[in-house]
Amino acid sequence: MTSATPAPRARNRPGEGGRLRDDIVDAADALLADAGSAARLSLRAIAREVGITAPAIYAHFTTKEQLLSAVVARRFAGLAQALRDAEPESAEPASTRGPAEQRSAAISTVRARTRAYVAYGLEHPGVYAALFGPDADHLGLTYEGSPGEEVFAALLDPVSSALGDHGDALAVATDLWVAMHGIVTLRSSQRGFVWGDLDAQLDRFVSALLDAPRTR
Repeated sequence: MTSATPAPRARNRPGEGGRLRDDIVDAADALLADAGSAARLSLRAIAREVGITAPAIYAHFTTKEQLLSAVVARRFAGLAQALRDAEPESAEPASTRGPAEQRSAAISTVRARTRAYVAYGLEHPGVYAALFGPDADHLGLTYEGSPGEEVFAALLDPVSSALGDHGDALAVATDLWVAMHGIVTLRSSQRGFVWGDLDAQLDRFVSALLDAPRTR
């Protein structure tokens, strides 16, 4: 039978308190990815994973919500970085592009980032559920100033560049996010459906949302 008592953890040397804090966040991050919901996560389980007692966590995080905020911020930062890294290759410097080329390049960036977003969600279902699932509002996060703002900006910025003065960039980026979330959610839960090619499906959404405002 497995004991509920955590294995003793080596005491930190002076000045190494930050290492324990990182270990606590690492443990909470890993457990949250498995659980998919903060409601299923307990400080006792986190402490057991680190090898400390639950009260020791309070020396670094005054509440469970504060600890989860640190985990969520880390995960959103990772998703934002994945989107920023998803840049299409371009042989022509941006400074030499005309308006048509700039618009085309922006649309290519949107396509690349939608693919990166959906890939992240499908490859990390537990993390995605924790960030965007039914229980994801447990921290009371709003858009402005939240960890998720950087993720949305990575989509909003190229959408704005692609539309120029020919559409509502915020509305289009929001519609695109709804489409991506639907793709991740449905493809994760309904794996037996005949979904077809993922990239082609995403391209249809991007084309419909970025071309439609210019033809109205």
